[in-house]
Amino acid sequence: MKLPTQQQCLEYFDTYHVPKNIKAHCLAVQKYSLFFAKQLQKAGMKVDLDIVDRLALLHDLFKAVTLDLTKVDSFHQYKASPEELATWRELRKKYSGMHESEIAYEIFKGEFPEFAQALKNTSHPLREKTTEELIVHYIDWRMLKDDLVSLDERFVYLLEKYPRFHKHYTESAKLIKAREKEMFSKLPFSPEELKEKEKDHGQ
Repeated sequence: MKLPTQQQCLEYFDTYHVPKNIKAHCLAVQKYSLFFAKQLQKAGMKVDLDIVDRLALLHDLFKAVTLDLTKVDSFHQYKASPEELATWRELRKKYSGMHESEIAYEIFKGEFPEFAQALKNTSHPLREKTTEELIVHYIDWRMLKDDLVSLDERFVYLLEKYPRFHKHYTESAKLIKAREKEMFSKLPFSPEELKEKEKDHGQ
């Protein structure tokens, strides 16, 4: 699979004036996804760390396009800069009504076709996933902004913020919990210990 380099990925955040809070979230998902992938790899699972790394970093590159950056609420209090707002308006006009993963697919499919499809798969809760896509999807599910929390805690947040998607999130939660149990059955620590394990590893 042809992948963008780490440097290219970081440059995309500047090119598309991605809000700093979304970049922080993506960097946190990258950090935990890569650590988790390495633990699964040590346990005997075949994992391509480069794919995990890039998917995690760019999974929400265009998340801002689906949000209303002109509004601040109790969930998101980030105030977008003039440059961020200008790019947001331009992308909103061009990709009206599209999910962030669909926008990423359209933008990257020419140069990185397989990677573009992987980005699309990673964000879709019900689509069949490769190991790399599943790892990033799982960590993203557990990420509240840039902090790793339990699936239950994140689920509560999602229902508070998006109550109209209750049925959708309930179905997705059942699936991701089953995948969590599967993956952690290969590891010598529990989901609750993942954050501390990564912290110890980083010291």
